[in-house]
Amino acid sequence: EEPIGTPEQIAELLVGKVLGGKPAGAPEGGKLAVLVNGLGSTKYEELFLLYAPIAQRLRAAGYEIVAPQVGELVTSLDMAGASLTVTWLDEELEQLWTAPAQCPALSVGATIETTPAPRYVAPEDEVADYSGTPQEAQRAGRKVADLIEAVRDVLKDAEAELGRIDAIAGDGDHGTGMVNGSVAAAAAARVAADAGAGAAATLS
Repeated sequence: EEPIGTPEQIAELLVGKVLGGKPAGAPEGGKLAVLVNGLGSTKYEELFLLYAPIAQRLRAAGYEIVAPQVGELVTSLDMAGASLTVTWLDEELEQLWTAPAQCPALSVGATIETTPAPRYVAPEDEVADYSGTPQEAQRAGRKVADLIEAVRDVLKDAEAELGRIDAIAGDGDHGTGMVNGSVAAAAAARVAADAGAGAAATLS
């Protein structure tokens, strides 16, 4: 983390760092794949303003930029900031970097014809039947569901703090991820327990 600077100041910092990490054996000059990425809440206008001095410095260092990508490509829950990624290209990597591709975050070249996957519908015979579970085991299943719901509640209370801790060394989404996972787990466990599942089936 650094104080917010001008695009030129940020470009100087980022380009210096990435060129300083040039892989052993990579040529001075040559071709580069360049990706200027917003982390979630950086506006596209700001990313384009940042790309211009980045490109200027890379070209001044003797590099040719191949098919640059600028945009929100690898994001994390509205996180502020941007990243610069460069890859030294040989002939094979350049061909792969410029090959047609189509996915939600990145489109390169012509549109690729696709066929939507068929919608999966679970057959009725896949619905679990716990009617033969002993009463004692059903009580254990309900206790397991209670415990998972307790974990869910603790994680909800700690969501902001988990995110704050994660943001120091990561991307700040750990609290949200833990809450989403525990909410889904608690809901599934409660459905199973209410249907008469034992402890093992509820955990599963």
